[in-house]
Amino acid sequence: MAPPGKLAPPPAPSIAAKHGAHGLQNCPACGTAMEPTQEAEAARRRIVELEAQMELLKEKATAAGRLISATPVDLELLNELDRERTLRAKAEERAEKVDKEIEELSVQLFSQANEMVATERKARAKLEERIEMLERKDKDKMARLDRLDNAVSRLDRVKAMLNQPQTNGQGLGGATLAPPGKR
Repeated sequence: MAPPGKLAPPPAPSIAAKHGAHGLQNCPACGTAMEPTQEAEAARRRIVELEAQMELLKEKATAAGRLISATPVDLELLNELDRERTLRAKAEERAEKVDKEIEELSVQLFSQANEMVATERKARAKLEERIEMLERKDKDKMARLDRLDNAVSRLDRVKAMLNQPQTNGQGLGGATLAPPGKR
């Protein structure tokens, strides 16, 4: 409806009216008849095709709208879907939190394990050093014991020689004594 005091605009001309029956076209602005060009004719055909497609799509949309509005909406199912989505989001959040905790604990565990290995290596190195030192001391003691055994053996021989009876008047049987280790 036009506002009071103004005339309503004329209805849009139909496609047949826009394009005269004899092939002339009227200017939409002034209404002057014009000879159509090839471009204008191709554009007119394209417009006709698009209008037909638009009508077909309108019919499909109307039919789909009727189909959807005949379909009852199950509010219970929609509520259940929302609840399931919420539960899933919470479960994913918890799973992500657990994954982060596992990762942090793994890092901490490997750090502690590396520390323990380093401590064990240091302790092992100290023990090996101590064993080497004790082995050297043991060798030194064994060498001293050998020297002591040799000295005791010499002393036993000297005692044995001293305890022998003197037969030829030379005292110790003609043997002379030398200090230990100087023979």
